[in-house]
Amino acid sequence: MAILLTNSFGSLLIGLAYVFIEEKGILPAASRAFLIIGLLGAFTTFSTFSLDSIRLIEQGEWIMALGNIFANVCVSLISVTVGLYIGRWL
Repeated sequence: MAILLTNSFGSLLIGLAYVFIEEKGILPAASRAFLIIGLLGAFTTFSTFSLDSIRLIEQGEWIMALGNIFANVCVSLISVTVGLYIGRWL
């Protein structure tokens, strides 16, 4: 659950950062790589999510693994979308 929340929050922040950098120009374009790829990319835990999913599969917990994969991917996509909308609204 902690990984799901971290990925969700990080994805929301990535959506906001994208709007502030690319669309509104509030932050310099040079900060994109550092902020989105570096800082927020490291904050979100895709590698940990991947490891947890594989460990569940290895333990025969296929339903839990598929639920984990589905939840992380869908919630992260929704969170980026929400971040984009909030950033555009601000």
